[in-house]
Amino acid sequence: MAAVKSALDEGSAQALSAGLGEQPWLRDRRMHAWDAFRSLPMPNRSDEYWQHTDLGALDLESFSLAESDRAAPTLDVVPRGIAGAAADPEQAQGTLIEWNGRVIHQPVSPECAERGVVFEDLASAAESHGDLVRKYFMTDAVQPHESKFAALHGAFFSGGVFLYVPERCRVSIPLRAIHGLSGKGLAIFPHTLIVAGPDSEVSFIDEYTGGDGEGLCCAVTEVFVGAGARVAYASLQGFDPGVWHFSCQKTLQQRDSGFRSLAVALGGRLSRLEVQSLLLGQGSSSRMLGLYFGGAGQHFDSRTLQSHVAPNTSSNLLYKGALKQNGRAVFSGYIKVKKEAQKTDAYQANRNLLLDEQARVDTIPNLEIEADDVRCSHGAAVGRVDPEHLFYLMSRGISERHAERLLVFGFLQDVMEEIEHEGVRAELQQAIEAKIGRM
Repeated sequence: MAAVKSALDEGSAQALSAGLGEQPWLRDRRMHAWDAFRSLPMPNRSDEYWQHTDLGALDLESFSLAESDRAAPTLDVVPRGIAGAAADPEQAQGTLIEWNGRVIHQPVSPECAERGVVFEDLASAAESHGDLVRKYFMTDAVQPHESKFAALHGAFFSGGVFLYVPERCRVSIPLRAIHGLSGKGLAIFPHTLIVAGPDSEVSFIDEYTGGDGEGLCCAVTEVFVGAGARVAYASLQGFDPGVWHFSCQKTLQQRDSGFRSLAVALGGRLSRLEVQSLLLGQGSSSRMLGLYFGGAGQHFDSRTLQSHVAPNTSSNLLYKGALKQNGRAVFSGYIKVKKEAQKTDAYQANRNLLLDEQARVDTIPNLEIEADDVRCSHGAAVGRVDPEHLFYLMSRGISERHAERLLVFGFLQDVMEEIEHEGVRAELQQAIEAKIGRM
């Protein structure tokens, strides 16, 4: 039978819960999120945090969930490159692939499983590791009442992944999840929940791809970093041009922990990314990297928070973007230091390169400091391609397109060099090169 669609309404949320056979506590959280969604207004440009992003063309009632009574699809439905990545043990210790919210592939290496690493789709983990999932899922990190889109996600989350790394366990090769979307007017709500035990170490890659016309992805990532743990997290968004993408990523760090995040936005019609690092434990540190590159009417909105709650913590943020044609970007970064967070060391930088006269960027750095013994600073810059640089390259026989490529990669190089995983770095470079070729 052909797949059917289900509108984003209360009945669909109830049917989704029943179809997944959810425990009462999880069903209650889903319906609580639906109540929050109904009560919260749709953001508009009169709101401080949305004044540079217009959602007037977004009609949530035009999107629906994909449902089917057939068996879950196989790897045959995904692009060949993604299927190949799933089979490459050198790229990931385990790769979970879901398409339109349906999990179709989720192996984990025997070595990881033997060491107590849990890597499952979220629905399965809620059954097999219910106490863990119940403790962390949309409780202390992302909560439905925070925003309209967090509530929407909480009402319709499906698919997604749960990763648990036990104490003192170190995973040398990253784990990976690929979230695919295909079918006009469909919506997906992937959830990533990562719990790293004390003194553990792990890297994780979230990839978002596909589209086939207008679509919606409303994602949430929650990361809990235990005392002394080291976690690296990367999100790579490469949707087709018709997709609306809303993502909220929040990390809670305990004593002496370290966290590195990379947020990449290349695709989609409108991409709204909220990245928050909460340094709750003394001695914790956070490195936050971001990269966006777009044009042809694309809109990227990045909102970041470096929240220092405990003393002797540090955070360092670098977000860089390049835009062409009538591409638009907004960056709003916030450093917040609590009164108790003495000896905080925080820095924030946003740099932008405009490749023509039609591109535009708004960059808004913010500081809120209650402590008196800190070192906090920020910087922001928006600049256009120097015609002399372009002329110099072209005078050496380099075509204009190739010269532009060199300038873009030169501008983004310092972010690219900090990407530790060679496979991610190569994948990102190929994606940027392909995008330059299409412009």
